[in-house]
Amino acid sequence: MSVLRKLRLAATCAALLLLAASCRTAPPAVSGSGRVILISLDGASAVELHRRYQAGELRAGGFSRFFEEGQVGSSLSPVDPTLTAVNHISLATGFPPAATGIVSNNFRVAGSPWGEGASGFSALIGTETLWEAAKRQGKRAGVWTFPGADDTSPRRRGDWGLTYVGKALHPAAQVDLSRASFQPVEDSTVAAGLPPHFGPALSATVQGTGENDGGRAFRLVALDGRDDGREAYEDLYVAPASPKEGAPERIVPGGWCRVASTDPKLGPTASWLELEELAPDLSRVRLYLGAEYGNQVYPPEFAADLAAQGLIWPGPPDDDAFEATWDGKPGIDLAAWIDQTVRFGDFFYDGLAFAARRPDWDLLLGYVPTIDEGGHELLLEEPRQPGYTSERRDAFAAAREKIWQGADRGLARLLAAVDLKTTTVLIASDHGMTPVFARIDPNAVIVEAGFAKIGPDGKVDPAASKALAISNGGVSHVYLAPVVPASERAAILTDLSRRFMQLAVNGERGIDRAFTHAQLGPLGLDHPNSGDLVLFAHAGFTFAEKPLPSGAITAPTDVYGMHGHLYQGGKGDPRLAGIYLALGRGVEKRTLGVVKNTDVAPRAAGYLGIEPPRRVP
Repeated sequence: MSVLRKLRLAATCAALLLLAASCRTAPPAVSGSGRVILISLDGASAVELHRRYQAGELRAGGFSRFFEEGQVGSSLSPVDPTLTAVNHISLATGFPPAATGIVSNNFRVAGSPWGEGASGFSALIGTETLWEAAKRQGKRAGVWTFPGADDTSPRRRGDWGLTYVGKALHPAAQVDLSRASFQPVEDSTVAAGLPPHFGPALSATVQGTGENDGGRAFRLVALDGRDDGREAYEDLYVAPASPKEGAPERIVPGGWCRVASTDPKLGPTASWLELEELAPDLSRVRLYLGAEYGNQVYPPEFAADLAAQGLIWPGPPDDDAFEATWDGKPGIDLAAWIDQTVRFGDFFYDGLAFAARRPDWDLLLGYVPTIDEGGHELLLEEPRQPGYTSERRDAFAAAREKIWQGADRGLARLLAAVDLKTTTVLIASDHGMTPVFARIDPNAVIVEAGFAKIGPDGKVDPAASKALAISNGGVSHVYLAPVVPASERAAILTDLSRRFMQLAVNGERGIDRAFTHAQLGPLGLDHPNSGDLVLFAHAGFTFAEKPLPSGAITAPTDVYGMHGHLYQGGKGDPRLAGIYLALGRGVEKRTLGVVKNTDVAPRAAGYLGIEPPRRVP
């Protein structure tokens, strides 16, 4: 090749590289800089959003503002795998998993001890994040539970923020009382705060009955509110253990009441109480006492602000109690589960609205998990799914609609709190959701092939195994032990790949694709943290994260909706695609096509007037 041709080729390559870089980092055409709010609605599918909007289900002034005044993408193309941690970190950085190193919700970090796993929500992020880029360039960042900003290190926090609370102070409990539980009210302070009634006011002290639930207590006060000559206690009030914590609050069957308390470390805490049954003679009073939570907030000044607003983490919906009811055991019904879910969402939207009114931020990152909650628990659509009936399908569909409508109302409240002349609001989601009916345990296949052994705890024993799988949703990373000789590795992977691809349930193939590590480049998954073999489940299937009963390879699913499956830039199930919406400063009204997940961070940076996150933190 001549020197001239080499120079021309080099110039062409440089131009292409420059073009590629500009495509990722080019900001929107906005003069100056403004404020930016970026919110993720976890699990929100573009297919579902557009269908619900066209059907007129979203009328509260939230989503419709974006359709009528801003920009709505036809879809947001997630990175693979379509998992929460993976896609949120790409949303926050603009880079694929090959650069961020977050290759699943759980995975093995390259070079870590064999058998040791890591969470994608807490593992080291290999690139700079939006909040880091903003702070590096003199901007202030607030965070409302956005994944990756968990306040565990200087790199993982904004200037102020709330982190996701995963563990309750005290668990949920069912409480049953009888007439013998109630005694006449003798506390004059309590008696003075009660409404007019007839006959004696009766009181019962309720103590949480869960493990280590010694500090949570409140009183129930029963009143006979009718002067009809009959004793009928149809009015029930919830009173804090101490009068200093508030006045008694009336609760009706099917209704809820917040029970306030205080934790020495977290400060204000709360539980939500539902009255499930109230017999007028008090022979049966049945209560559901939700788990107790407090906020995890930084710095202390922001914690005090939230406490003053009464914004206390309510906790996610109680899936265990809901599923127990379907199994014929004591628990909560669908209406109560929906109440919990919508309340959980309201906390996020109201908290974001409060945060948006603060003056001390330029970038506000938010996260709302409730649409994802509804998808996992309620996406019952086809007869192959366990427990399917047309009645249950319709009830669950109506419940999912309520969750979306709760999000619509929440967004409307948030937009009302924002000055859209100075602020750009971006809404995205990490992925959508598809229905599933069966689980696959890849480790059971590895054991059957003779490459792994089960330990006394019923799980794969890494010390006695040449391979193990770490699975989440529709993806499983299969790792070979470092001690496996290079001469054996290819044969083991070929054997396992064949076994996986032959796996079927009732004649339906369970595995869609099996990629060796060398084949991961086009997927953006070519990172040392990825497995030696990466499996993607076929439609309708999900991977089991824990061993199945009796070491089975397959079993019915324990959730109805899942993600993590292969999307491959639109070649996969369209229901896995996320959403993208923009409104406010610098946003011209127009319809958008497909927006890539990795485009979101550069767009946010452009509206903010800063350089996008860098490849190296």
